[in-house]
Amino acid sequence: MVKNQAGMIACRTALLYAAYAGTWILFSDRLLAWLVADPALLTSLQTYKGWAFVAVTALLLYFALQHRVRALEQGEGKERRAVRSFRLLGRCNEAIALAKEEGALISEICRLLVEEGGYRMAWVGFAEGAPGKRVRPAAQAGFAEGYLDAVTITWDEAEIGRGPTGTCIRTGRPVACRDMLQDPAYAPWRDEATRRGYASSIALPLADEEGAFGALNIYAAEPEAFEADETALLSRLADTLALGIKSLRDREALTESKNRYRSLFEQATDAIFLVDAEGRIREANPAACAMLGYACEELLAKNLRELIPPEELAARPLRIDRAWEGEPLFFERKFRRKDGAVVITEAGVTKLESGLLLGVARDVTGRNQREEELRARNAELAALFELSTHLRAATGSAELLPIVLGELRRLLGADDGKVALLSPDRRSCTVAYGEGLWEGGAGLTIPVERCLCKPVVQSGEPYVSEDYGAAAPALPPGGAAEEKIGPVALVPLKSEEELVGVLWLARRRGNRPFTPPEVRFLSAVGEMTGGALRRLKLYEEAARRLRHTQALRNIDMAITGSLDLRVTFKVILDEITGQLDIDAAAILRLDPYSGVLRYEAWRGFRTVNPASFSLRLGEGHAGRAAQKRRSLIIHDLRAAEPDPAQGRLFTEEGFTAYYAVPLIAKGRVQGVLEVFHRNPVKPNGEWLEFLETMAGQAAVAIDNAELFYDLERSRVELIQAYDATLEGWAYALDLKDEETEGHSRRVTALTLRIAREMGVNQEELAHVRRGALLHDIGKMGIPDAVLLKPGKLTAEEWETMRRHPVYAFQMLSRIDYLRPALDIPYCHHEKWDGSGYPRGLKGEEIPLAARIFAVVDVYDALTSERPYRPAWPREKALEYIREESGKHFDPRVVELFLSLGEQEVAF
Repeated sequence: MVKNQAGMIACRTALLYAAYAGTWILFSDRLLAWLVADPALLTSLQTYKGWAFVAVTALLLYFALQHRVRALEQGEGKERRAVRSFRLLGRCNEAIALAKEEGALISEICRLLVEEGGYRMAWVGFAEGAPGKRVRPAAQAGFAEGYLDAVTITWDEAEIGRGPTGTCIRTGRPVACRDMLQDPAYAPWRDEATRRGYASSIALPLADEEGAFGALNIYAAEPEAFEADETALLSRLADTLALGIKSLRDREALTESKNRYRSLFEQATDAIFLVDAEGRIREANPAACAMLGYACEELLAKNLRELIPPEELAARPLRIDRAWEGEPLFFERKFRRKDGAVVITEAGVTKLESGLLLGVARDVTGRNQREEELRARNAELAALFELSTHLRAATGSAELLPIVLGELRRLLGADDGKVALLSPDRRSCTVAYGEGLWEGGAGLTIPVERCLCKPVVQSGEPYVSEDYGAAAPALPPGGAAEEKIGPVALVPLKSEEELVGVLWLARRRGNRPFTPPEVRFLSAVGEMTGGALRRLKLYEEAARRLRHTQALRNIDMAITGSLDLRVTFKVILDEITGQLDIDAAAILRLDPYSGVLRYEAWRGFRTVNPASFSLRLGEGHAGRAAQKRRSLIIHDLRAAEPDPAQGRLFTEEGFTAYYAVPLIAKGRVQGVLEVFHRNPVKPNGEWLEFLETMAGQAAVAIDNAELFYDLERSRVELIQAYDATLEGWAYALDLKDEETEGHSRRVTALTLRIAREMGVNQEELAHVRRGALLHDIGKMGIPDAVLLKPGKLTAEEWETMRRHPVYAFQMLSRIDYLRPALDIPYCHHEKWDGSGYPRGLKGEEIPLAARIFAVVDVYDALTSERPYRPAWPREKALEYIREESGKHFDPRVVELFLSLGEQEVAF
């Protein structure tokens, strides 16, 4: 083919040369002859023209031939590449066809592309999902030297995802980079690629029906590679490779599915058969072999009809033809085991695409028995649930036990029943409730050793007897009624493994005995009842303790909220009678000076007024309890010695039980708490403990009241003494200066009046009064020569006089009681505009009491006689006060002071 092309080129070149030479000779000779007339010159020029023609034609021939040779070489190279590409495609198709494993396949394709295709490098990458959308290299071949480890390639819209590989996966079309040095999309990988000698590349999508799942990447050492024909061939290779990968993956998934099916088939607990159209068993799982008692080989040699009893097959023929028509079948079928036993199964048959029938059978031989047991169990559970509902609703054992026995007698057809509770030492049991022949036996206590409860108490297990009378010699006499009892069942009442009692249930003679399921049911009820009894007991104890705690809190609140003993005693007696369920109670208080106990408060007395009774220490039951400082308990007053002091009280009120608890606080007997019952009782330790606690609260209340009265009396006396002392100091100051006699009393009264009008509270008024009385206490530190000088004071004397507020502060601040009254003695010479002394306070920096007193003090000073001036008239003094408002005095205080003056308040 190349030779034919060369001949055609030579022929065309010769023709072109002949045409060119003829044209040159014809026109060049005519042109020279027309231009040159000299023959000699014309001859020379024609010679030169010939040499020029030879040179030009030689050059033209050289370039023409050079161009043609290059074209021939390029054509030959394309032909060689095409041949190589077809050969490569064939080898790759062969590798794909023979591949058994995906990794080996893609590695072989990369190797063939490099070794057979002559490419620099080839690799296959698979697209990973979000996040990241990275392209994961799976195989490579050729000159790489860690290229794929050094670069990161994604298939998202980021810069490292816009290269050939990422774009190819994203778009599903081949993408070529013809020149890596010029293509801007290859910038992120250019340095690593060119350093390894890559010049151009192409990325070909590996896709299936869902889209591209990877890319085949090929790199060439020369630029401008991967033209259209080559790209088309490589695209076919990529498509074939994608199909091969998909085929391998499907084959692997199918193999895995078969293995999983085989595993399920082998491990299934139901019997599985595969049967052909004639009913022959083609395959059976181990469960089928176990169910029918055959070895697998034996079962595969049989027809399905051979495994069905003849009578069963005659009554119900095997109609597998309906299953062949595609209708799923579900039925109950009997099969005969190898040992001859009959197995009842629930079976289902379905047609498979393989042309076989799939049969699944489950052994339900014991179904009827299990269903009967299940129904009985469900009924038992329903009864337990209903009973538990009633137990939860019960609020006490008196309500609980009738519910339990009533339901048990109804559910089990029993005639008699009772519940016996164990004593804490487990030596005796007491009947708590009974029905039938045992009705009315509540309260009967029997030693465990002489009771049928003994085996239950010792073992913690139920005791069942078909004949109650057989055990009669070991029982206490029960009268003729118990001779009617036949079968009996006793079950323990348990609460968290603790035995609290025994539940009895009986039928009359001639009735059936109790069955094991009934005893099991009774045991469950016993555990529920024991737990409920314990729960109710704990609830009752908690409720009782809560009531006691609330009672104590109520008493505490009464003690702390009121110091009136009548209120406190009322609360104590209300709580005692309510919490301890007693008929009457009283509190006697001891007079420490006379030693006489008198009734201060009482509850529950019907005829006798206790106020008419009084007892000395040691006299009567209450007097003896107080004298001996310990509680006195008389369970039966009728059996006790007559009491001349309180006997009439007990007799007329009908009391039969008596309790006296001395009220002792801080080692002193404060009185006695008495509690009375009209019916005999035997209280427990908790009852007595609560009674003594109440007595202690009553003693505390009395002690607190007496302490408060003593403290209050002492406080009042102390305050009176303080106030008398202060008034004495003020009077002494007034006596020192005869001209100011009565000044302290007057200014104090008016200051208090104004302070009250300005909203000063009562507690602060007490400090205002003391401060006003002591406003000039600092003058005790001023020498008499200055203090009593008849004329005007010099500047130095005024400076000495101005120090008296400081002296007042130094004197009074050391006395805690008088520190709150310092405002007036220390600040009554401060002025509203800040020009006062000793600290130059301004405006509201000055304490309110001092601002009030300043007005009153100046007014009283102006209207009083002084050695250096006569007293001012009232109107003139008020006008001065008005003028000094906002300068010397607080305007608000001045306004109130003047309003009082207008009301003609006596100043």
